[in-house]
Amino acid sequence: MSSVENGAIRADKGSLGGSPMSFDEAVVFYNWKHLARSTAQRNYACLRKFGLLGKRALSEFPQLRGSHNTRVIDARILNATFDADYYIPQPQRRVYELPDENDIALASYGKHGIYVLLMAHA
Repeated sequence: MSSVENGAIRADKGSLGGSPMSFDEAVVFYNWKHLARSTAQRNYACLRKFGLLGKRALSEFPQLRGSHNTRVIDARILNATFDADYYIPQPQRRVYELPDENDIALASYGKHGIYVLLMAHA
């Protein structure tokens, strides 16, 4: 039995007291060698969150949770890993509102006023 198959068996026993699949084993098992390390780590964290490490196919779709953009990322990972068919809505853009001049002036009189003025200048 290869170490990859052994890792898959260990992942299935994760809830029964076996040790979970490590990151390096998951990279080999899911063939993530071509991905950047940070992308593979995000994929690993997603599968670990849903308890799907060591599975080749989904028997049922897990309920996505978190913010809208987190659900979009998780759906993309599950679609790519398991060839699933999750609907992926468009991500929501973040809108940042700048404070008006009065708020900046009031904040500049506080304890950290010099930092407020430097950030406003930047």
